[in-house]
Amino acid sequence: MSVILINMSELNHIFEVVFESFDPDTDLQTDLKDLNFDSMAQILLIGELEDRYGVIIDAESFQDLTTLDDLSNFIKSFIKHCD
Repeated sequence: MSVILINMSELNHIFEVVFESFDPDTDLQTDLKDLNFDSMAQILLIGELEDRYGVIIDAESFQDLTTLDDLSNFIKSFIKHCD
């Protein structure tokens, strides 16, 4: 089994797909609500991750995430454990 590593550049690309006009210098402690991380953004994120990494993600996985850092860590952890 190989491990997929995801770097900040890839995360920023994913965030650009999900968040309209995403600034790569956004503080990781920014609240996802301030970035309009709503159900549509979740669908975009799920689609991007499924297309990019061939994984399946349940939308309920996002319910406890509150900051951009939480989301970053979730993505890194999820991708690492799904390969």
